[in-house]
Amino acid sequence: MHPLNNIIREINSNLESLRDFVDVLDTHLNEKTRESLAVHTPVWEFLLVLFEKIAGEKQISLTSIPEELMEQIRGKYPEITSAEISSETEDKFGISFNMSGENNISIDPEKFATAFQEARRAQGRTQMLYSSSIMTLASSVELFFSKLLHQYFHLHPEAIGTKEKLFSFDELSKFETLSDARIYYISSKIEDLLRGSLADWLSFLRNTVKLSMGYLKDDQPLLEETFQRRNIVVHNGGIANSIYIAKVPKHLRGYKKG
Repeated sequence: MHPLNNIIREINSNLESLRDFVDVLDTHLNEKTRESLAVHTPVWEFLLVLFEKIAGEKQISLTSIPEELMEQIRGKYPEITSAEISSETEDKFGISFNMSGENNISIDPEKFATAFQEARRAQGRTQMLYSSSIMTLASSVELFFSKLLHQYFHLHPEAIGTKEKLFSFDELSKFETLSDARIYYISSKIEDLLRGSLADWLSFLRNTVKLSMGYLKDDQPLLEETFQRRNIVVHNGGIANSIYIAKVPKHLRGYKKG
């Protein structure tokens, strides 16, 4: 059996399990979100009418809303004649609207607050699913690369190829055999490599292990973006920072700083 068979089987199994986990949980979360939003249908319908009025003023079409459904919703609030964004900051905005005829609309601030709170909770659950999944994905690839390197140095110990003085006499005395010292050094070498970026890993595989990996040429920028996104999730609360902006090509970012 080829020495890489088990390593490849393991990462394939991990990726299949992750896909299955995300699909099942995402389906469940979407269903729970639909149930939660349905409870507050009057709030969302009222806001849709306001947003349509605002979009009309700005000549923007709400194309994601079926016209037949939108017509039904409009019929529930015929008194609303116009709406506009009256104030706007980075984290909130206000809407003012005009009405004609008798005011039959009852606006309960508590219902609006509850609806938005539940919507934010639903968004947070989905965000947590995908944030944790991207960390698991990156960890699976890191584990694969680590095992690949261990296998490589096991088969080709000469690839270490260093004459540096790595251990003092006291440090050497802690190892029972020369083999233990060699294993320690190889593990340290691999840890150093793992601290690098995905680009560093691929560079090592190309230049030292002599794998051409031409099939990764088109996808490498996207793979590197995935790891950079994982980094901002882990180290910056999921907020794009200067490092992310600098290391990811503009056409792949999808996010701006902050």
